[in-house]
Amino acid sequence: MTKTKHLLIAFFTILLGIQGVQANQQLIDSLKSEISKANSDTLRAQLYLNIADHIYYESTDSMFYYSKLAYQIVQGKELNILSTAEKKAVKLIIALAYNNIGSYYNDIGQIDTALFLYEKAFHGFEEFDEKEGMAIAANNIGYIYNNFKVDIPKAIVYYKKSIEYLKELEADVLVANLLNNLAYVYDGQGEFKNALEMYFDALKLYEKSGNRIGIGQAYNNIGAVYQDLEDVELAKDYYIKSLKVRREVADSLGVGYIYNNLAHLYMGIEDYHTALKYHLYALKVRQALNRPREISQSFGNIGLVLIYQEKYDSALLMLNQARDINETLGDEEAQAASLGNLGMLYLKKKDWGKALEFANRSYELSKKNHFDKYLRTSSELLYKVHKELKNDKQALFYFENYVQLKDSALSADNIRESMKLQSQYEIEKEALIQEQKKKEAEEQARQKKNRRNNIQYSLILISLLILAGLILTLGVIKVNERQAQGLIFLTFLIFFEFLLVILDPYVDDFSGGAPLIKLLVNAVVAALIFPLHEYFEKTIQQRILKGKTQ
Repeated sequence: MTKTKHLLIAFFTILLGIQGVQANQQLIDSLKSEISKANSDTLRAQLYLNIADHIYYESTDSMFYYSKLAYQIVQGKELNILSTAEKKAVKLIIALAYNNIGSYYNDIGQIDTALFLYEKAFHGFEEFDEKEGMAIAANNIGYIYNNFKVDIPKAIVYYKKSIEYLKELEADVLVANLLNNLAYVYDGQGEFKNALEMYFDALKLYEKSGNRIGIGQAYNNIGAVYQDLEDVELAKDYYIKSLKVRREVADSLGVGYIYNNLAHLYMGIEDYHTALKYHLYALKVRQALNRPREISQSFGNIGLVLIYQEKYDSALLMLNQARDINETLGDEEAQAASLGNLGMLYLKKKDWGKALEFANRSYELSKKNHFDKYLRTSSELLYKVHKELKNDKQALFYFENYVQLKDSALSADNIRESMKLQSQYEIEKEALIQEQKKKEAEEQARQKKNRRNNIQYSLILISLLILAGLILTLGVIKVNERQAQGLIFLTFLIFFEFLLVILDPYVDDFSGGAPLIKLLVNAVVAALIFPLHEYFEKTIQQRILKGKTQ
């Protein structure tokens, strides 16, 4: 399994949106040259899988082609005549190929096929207790259930399986990827506080391992949570951070996602001019990468912005291009969305016939596939069109249908809104707790500092008293004049410095830290002490002289 570890790690990240830089052409050419020298089908198949790994970022189609080649090379082998080691190698190649090909079908929107292949990959890895492969396949299955099948309990089950397998691996990046996935589930359920905690944990792991692609993705995810929490400024900050990192690592697909997210952020605050600008940026990037699903998404988004700007002819051009791509991909949910958008456009243009045609098509497609969101929007469209056409019976039917679907959606939205408010409360509460802890720590540090200072002040004062006592005994104790002067000078020097230390905070406040004022204050203190110093020195000199004459 060690030979394919890098491949597994790469495909673990693909479904998370953590896309890498374009493939190194020299490396791919090197792998191709090795294929011609390979002395076994198994080795050739492994090399094809390695090429698929490196070429994914350039072309999904090429990744699919090389993975399928690897599968075709080994899938017809007579396993019963192979050694145990060869049999294992062949079955693992097949499992890897299933996983890769599943990623291709996921990219083009054929979710059922992708899920089927991921499950076959999982069982292939499971046969040999290959924890890395099992973790990746389980993660991919969880991703499908979370994002497309919308079966959250199943998604959580498979993500937990992946966690279980990853516990045996010491790979920070893999753990961070999984944290991202689980956080995404929590985000989708409205548990924003848990989502943020996991995203920040993932960010720490990416930073620890120096994984810049992961750092860019984590910033994006954190920004998305703040957008859900309606904190526009924080969301924007993290999106910009993500954009900067993704540009640095030449993660073009990631850059496209960030442009798309920024556009939606500005749409939310009705800044349609800026939203359109970012949607156009995203489209340009996606066209350069030849990503049909994302290109269709951008066309649809641009069309919607243009509708809001009442630029209907331009909007029609965009929406038709989105619809054509979705039909080619066979993505029926995206088709339902496109048809509904066209229905809304023609409703705005007051072309009741075409509005009715597209709204009906969206409604029927959504009803057949249980696309509740688009069934609701198409019901509203049909109600509005029939109302304009004075078809009261049909208008009433679709109005009641729309209200029923809306009530269901509102119930879900209310739960999510409630969870959002709870998350905001918990985040604010946590911030207050942290602030209180900080204040308590500062107070403890202040008290500790005061205790230390008081002890040191006491020691200095005791030392000064001892020195003063010695000075007072001079004349009784026999010392020469030079020694007496030195003792007096040392005592007053320490006394002077002690006064400066005590007065310094007050002088600082009074002077505002101005050096000239502090110097003047210190000079005044010295001037006040100087006569006292002279008095003691003269008195002690007299005592010493008196002692000598006796």
